[in-house]
Amino acid sequence: MKRHNDLDELFQRFMPSATEEDVETARWRTLRAIQAGAAERHTVSFAVNHGDYHILLVLEGGERQGYDIMSEVKQLTEGVITFGPGTLYTSIARLLRAGLIEESRRRADFELNNEPRRYFRLTAVGERVLAENHNRRAGGLRYADVLQTVRCV
Repeated sequence: MKRHNDLDELFQRFMPSATEEDVETARWRTLRAIQAGAAERHTVSFAVNHGDYHILLVLEGGERQGYDIMSEVKQLTEGVITFGPGTLYTSIARLLRAGLIEESRRRADFELNNEPRRYFRLTAVGERVLAENHNRRAGGLRYADVLQTVRCV
């Protein structure tokens, strides 16, 4: 029996790479929060992919336009992650839909440069998701360090 409702669409939108088990867990967590009267304080947590994580990390430093995001991600990862314009703007569109970033009203000075540039910044939800993903990744690195230490002994 396939259930299709607004909540399922919401989970698919915000958790595009989640497994059915992840969606089911998040659905029950949300339902329990609603039943407890805490829906306004509860946010659905989800992991972002590696590229999106680095975009959020760059935007943590403030507003950036597309080219700056591409350059800073490349510099931050020492060239390991490089975005082309198509990949970058696909990721940006996904992050915009998820509400993790928003387009800024800031525009370039048209007297100096008449090319339209879109600037992006983190939202409050994006900051929380970035912090959650940062902690998750840091925990994984600590675990990997422990495993490496055990193997070396």
